[in-house]
Amino acid sequence: MKKRIGILTFFILALSVFTIIFIDGDDGVFSEENCLETYIPCVNAFTEKEKVKVFNGTSVLDRGGGNFIYGDFFKGSIEREQLDVLKTGKSEVITLEFINKKPDNISVYQVIGDEKEIEIDMDKHSFIAPDKLGTYNYKLYGEYANGTVDHYLKIKVK
Repeated sequence: MKKRIGILTFFILALSVFTIIFIDGDDGVFSEENCLETYIPCVNAFTEKEKVKVFNGTSVLDRGGGNFIYGDFFKGSIEREQLDVLKTGKSEVITLEFINKKPDNISVYQVIGDEKEIEIDMDKHSFIAPDKLGTYNYKLYGEYANGTVDHYLKIKVK
C-alpha cells in the first residue's frame, strides 16, 4: 500500500513538473514577466490561432542619462536569422502586441529582397496578410519616446 502511494505521489509530481515546464511555461513569446528591460521594446505578433515574438533589429534607444544603445541589423540578414515564423491564412488579420513600451508611431513595410520595401496599411496595430501563399518578411519601424527600433517579422501564408 505504501509503495502504491509513493508511486502515485511520484506520478503526480512528475505530471505537475511536466505541465509547468512544457504547457504552462514560457510559450516563446514576450510577457510582462519575461520582458523587464524598460528601455527595450518587447513586441509580439498574433493571429486568432498563433502568436510569435517580433525580432528587434537596428535600434537607437536612450537608456536615460544620455546613455544610448545601438544595434545593427540589416535587411539582408533576415534570411540568415532564425526569426520566429507566424503561420497565417490568406488575408488574415495580424495584430501587434506591445508589452512594455507603446510606440508613438509604427509603420509596416513588406521587405522584398535586400532593398525594396512596400508600405502596408495598418489600422490600430493590425494589418492584413497577403492573399497569396508564400513566406513574407516585414520591417516594422517603431518610433518610441526613447528612440527608434526596426522590428522584423516573418509570416507564412498557408
